[in-house]
This record gives sequence, C-alpha cells and structure tokens, in this order.
Amino acid sequence: MPTVTQVNAKNRLDLGFVRGMSAPTVKPSTPSHKTKEKPAPPKIRKIAATKAKAREKLKVAAYCRVSTMDEAQEGSIYAQRRHWEDVIRRNPEWTLAGIYFEQGLSATKTESRPELQRMLADCRAGKINLILTKSISRFSRNTSDCIAMVRGLTALGVTIRFEKENIDTGTMESEFMLSLLSCIAESESHSISANGKWAIRKRFEDGTFRYSIAPYGYRKENESLVIDEEQAEVVREIFSMVLSGYGFSVIADELNARSIPGPRGTPWLMSTVADICKNPAYIGDALFQKFFVDESFRFRRNKGELDQFYHENHHEPIISRETFELAEQSVRRRERKGKQKTRHALSGKLVCSHCGRIMKRASRKGYHVYECPGCGAEPEENVKNAFITCLNKLAYSQTLSPKRRVLDVFISGLDEETRTVERQKEIDAELQENQLQADVLTAIALVNHFTPEEHAKKMELLKQNDALRREKVMLATCSTSTVKAERLKEFVAHWKSGAFPEEAFEELVERASVTPGESAVFRFTCGLELRESLKAEVCAA
Repeated sequence: MPTVTQVNAKNRLDLGFVRGMSAPTVKPSTPSHKTKEKPAPPKIRKIAATKAKAREKLKVAAYCRVSTMDEAQEGSIYAQRRHWEDVIRRNPEWTLAGIYFEQGLSATKTESRPELQRMLADCRAGKINLILTKSISRFSRNTSDCIAMVRGLTALGVTIRFEKENIDTGTMESEFMLSLLSCIAESESHSISANGKWAIRKRFEDGTFRYSIAPYGYRKENESLVIDEEQAEVVREIFSMVLSGYGFSVIADELNARSIPGPRGTPWLMSTVADICKNPAYIGDALFQKFFVDESFRFRRNKGELDQFYHENHHEPIISRETFELAEQSVRRRERKGKQKTRHALSGKLVCSHCGRIMKRASRKGYHVYECPGCGAEPEENVKNAFITCLNKLAYSQTLSPKRRVLDVFISGLDEETRTVERQKEIDAELQENQLQADVLTAIALVNHFTPEEHAKKMELLKQNDALRREKVMLATCSTSTVKAERLKEFVAHWKSGAFPEEAFEELVERASVTPGESAVFRFTCGLELRESLKAEVCAA
C-alpha cells in the first residue's frame, strides 16, 4: 500500500495513514514534547562617560583714551592699562582679549580713533565678548555715536561695562539712562570746547594769538614767523606764474615735475596752489578764524558764520601787496569765466541705507544719478520728486483734523518754546543759588572741618546741581528742535507744489537715507523722519 501524506488545516503533515484500512494504524513515533530554548542574553553596549566641558571663558577687552598728549595724561593712560590688565587677569572666568588705548584723540568723532575702529573690527570677528571702559566720556562724547555703537555691539552679542556709571549694557533694561549720561558727556565736551574757543578768540582780539603751524614759506622761531628762503622762492614763483596766465593745475604739475615738495612734504595739488594765492599771510597779514569746529564737531570753513579777525603787518611779507592784489584779480576773473562745477542741493546729504556711505553725483546719458559703489544708484529726479511728494503730504495733513496734522502732532510731543525758556532761566537761578551755598560751606571748611550735617548738605547741593544740569541739557535740545519744527511748519504753510525747492532742502533737511529702487527716508533738522517711495509719481498736495 502506498503511504499517503495528509495536510491538515494547520498545514501540519500527518504521516502514517494507510488507504483501505478500516481503522487507521498509527505508527509509533517518538515523544513530541518540546524542550524550551534558553533566551539569548540581552545585548548591552557600554557608553563611556565623557568629562564635562569646562565653561568657555569670556573674551574680555578694555578701551582706554586720553584727549591730550601731556605727561600727566601719558601717565594716566598707562595706569589705566595696568588697571584693566589686573582686573581681567584676576577673574578666573575671563581671558584677556586685548587692551586698546589712544592718546591725544578727542571722543567726539568715532571715525578718527583707529584703536576704537580696530576694537570694533575685532568684535565683528568674534574675538571679544565683553568690553570694559572707565566711563561713557572715555568711550564717546557724541550721544548718537555712543548709542549706535552700543546697539551694533549688542546685536553682535558684545556687552560694554562702564565702570564710573556702573552700567552694563548686557543687563540694561532700556537705553534711557545711557542716552542721558551720553548727553551729559557730550554737553561737557561742548563746554570744554566753548571755553577753549573763547580763550582763542580773546587772543584773536588782542593780537596775542600765535600760529600753531607756520604757513608754507615760513618757519616758527620763538613763537614768531620767520621767512624760510627756500620755500619763499617757490611762493614767489607761484605768484609770478599766476600773473603770467598759468592755471593752478599747470603750476601744480610743473612743481611736481621738478620734485619740489609741497606743504608738509605732500605732492602739489591744484587746491594747494589756489590756497597759497588767496592767503594774506604772504603779504605779512594774518586772517584768524578762517575755519571753525561746529556743534557737531565737524571742521568747516568759515563763510561768515563767525567773526574773523584781520591783523595787518603781523609778520614779515614774502611778496608785495600789489603783486598779491593783481594775482587775486586774475584768479577772480578766471573763476568767473571758467566756473563750471557748482554745488548741488542734494550733494553731501544723500546716504546709502545699506552701508551708510555718502552717495556721489554721477552723469548718465541724458540724466544724473546719485550712486553708492556696490549698493546701487538712484536717478536724481526720483529723489527730488519723492521730496516734493513728502512736502505735498505734509501740507495736506495740516488741513485735516488736529490729531491728523503731522507737524502739529510732532511739535506737541516737544516742550513748548516759552515754557522751555522760562524753565532754563529757573534752572540758571537755582544753579547760582546752590553755588553760593556751596561756596559758603567751602569757606567754612577752610577754617573748621565739616560737621556731618554740613558735609551732607554740600553733597546734596552737588547732587541737585548735577540733576539741574542734566535737565538743562535736555531742555536745550528740545528747544532747538521746537524752533526748527516751527520753521518747517511755516514753510509748509506757504508751500505750493512745483519745482524742487533747493534752498528749502538745504535748510530743512539734515540727510536722506536712500534705498536705491525703493524708498528714501528724509530726516528734517527738527528730528522728524518721513519715508517716501522712489517708485511713485509726484503726489499732488
């Protein structure tokens, strides 16, 4: 009989059944009980513990500065340097990133301090986390520059600690206190500058002022100007060539071709020759206050803003007065005939919003643009049209309800001029009274020692004076803004849309931040800022 294999419902093979048998014969089989297999041991992988990373040390730098080069200040700068090196090295969580120090440089201009610029560059490169400095006045005496630098460094994750004012920009909740103290530092700088200017003007008036740098053709001996014959011969030749009809550029090229060094050893330029021809120093006279430093600490040529002082026969002349006058007449005639380059209203006032550079005027085929290398250019006409639209909108807003009048709302945010002036008078009176009381207390101290009550009273007077001076500075700023805002309001009230108002733009606009192809933000001298599209056509009033 063949053996038949049957597959049951569970797919198991049942063997041993024989076809044709009445009962199945089951073949004996081995026991079917199964032995349990031991489970495989779990796979466990050991992860070695890692040592905790040491906390990264803060990279700390210090900035030191003194404004003059005398010996006392020189000792001060090195004392500051030793102080900050000790402070940084004593802190185990800090590492010294550098000491940046400058001598003989004013804090009113950020761009003129190379060590400060080097420190800012290192901050941008990630080399510094924290900056230590003695006081706000050491860091910057220009409020806008100080706030801008703090904001820029904060964005980089760099904090500044001002030791004297006990301010840490990393924990400072607002910029108000920093703005206030920066304003005081700037006011102090203005005061120092004003005192220096007053002393110089007094010397101008009484004829005791002495040149700090001798003009080309002279040298200084015992505070007096003495003719340098070698340079004086060059001066005489320049005047002779001018009278012969040579232009300034031709004269400069001729002197450079002969390898004659110019003033302070620099090459001759057309402007250098022109300045010599216009300088009365060469006929023995001295004109003082030809230049001055304005309230923003910018060096400017005096075009009538301040008094000038003309001192005749101040020193020995190099050329005759007749020669000087003839040369001056020749120069004036040439300027009238060939004056091609004129100053444009927008020049010097348009800045690139991307990089902050002043945009330069350039010619294109049939039109002019203001361009910034690398950031783009904007047609001059677009900026003018945007400003006209801005004035039209201002004029229109002044016809609406009081709450929608842009200038009225702006002015209302400033203190009224009359109240400001009266309060300034009150402050002056309070300061004078406090000073009298302080002088009395000082006189008492010279005879007898202060009692605790007298000492406390003097400290309170000094504290009051500081608060009054801060308030006076803020009122002075507000008063100036109010006057300028009222001037803008007066102009807008008489504004009739038309051609671009060049004189008004020069007078009323401080600067315009231009984003080429998009918009321009006009900042008026009163502080008001308005954005206008450069794409839209002129909007009528």
